[in-house]
Amino acid sequence: MSGSTFDPLLGSDSPINYEALGIIPTEAYNNLFNTDFVTDIRKPRLDIPIDTGWKNRPQGFPANMEDVKVIDSDIEDIIRSAADKAGVTAAYTDGHRTPEQNAIAGGSRVSKHLTGNAFDLKLSGDYAKDWLYYTLLRAALSPLGYGVVFFPDPDKNHIHIQKPRKGE
Repeated sequence: MSGSTFDPLLGSDSPINYEALGIIPTEAYNNLFNTDFVTDIRKPRLDIPIDTGWKNRPQGFPANMEDVKVIDSDIEDIIRSAADKAGVTAAYTDGHRTPEQNAIAGGSRVSKHLTGNAFDLKLSGDYAKDWLYYTLLRAALSPLGYGVVFFPDPDKNHIHIQKPRKGE
């Protein structure tokens, strides 16, 4: 019997019509077997700010943190904790790059930024605090498979973090 609703007390042989009962809307039922519903799962929002005024960023492109694959809220907690202990402010300066952006930035042709497996953090300019920040990050992230590199010179002036470590 098309369109019927199953009532166990009546002993009907008809299947349950969930749509008629209002339990599963037609569009939800149709999407259960459509893989598009998986795309609704989103990466957690990152809370550490992007330093848009970073003097060494090549003009014309902001740091793209949305396409960085190796960062999540747990890694951000580590970054924030290290920054707090070092007395600096955590901020991103670079993330995922297109090949064109990588060339402008002077990045390696095999840069992990190209695949979303690297990001950079701003240094404060106070070498002692920045060194402490770096050592705390390295101690916490290295056991998790991250490479952490300190670039305190004025031309680069950031901490580079990537996964996997160089050579892996």
